[in-house]
Amino acid sequence: MTVILVVDDNPQMAEIIQEMVQIAGYETEVAFSGLEGLDKARDGTPDLILVDLMMPDMDGWEVYHKLREFSTIPVI
Repeated sequence: MTVILVVDDNPQMAEIIQEMVQIAGYETEVAFSGLEGLDKARDGTPDLILVDLMMPDMDGWEVYHKLREFSTIPVI
């Protein structure tokens, strides 16, 4: 099954996105910070990552650049 990792610091938004992705037939993981998202990407190897651009600890662009140091997982 395809796994999509949702990285968003807003729990309500993450839940909405997670529900929409699951309705579309995909398995989901959720991370509530950039650091948690990077850890889950290392540990779980999702097939796709959906990243919020505006997060307080690490914005989406920084998450993307750090992810590229160890992975080629597609990012939206």
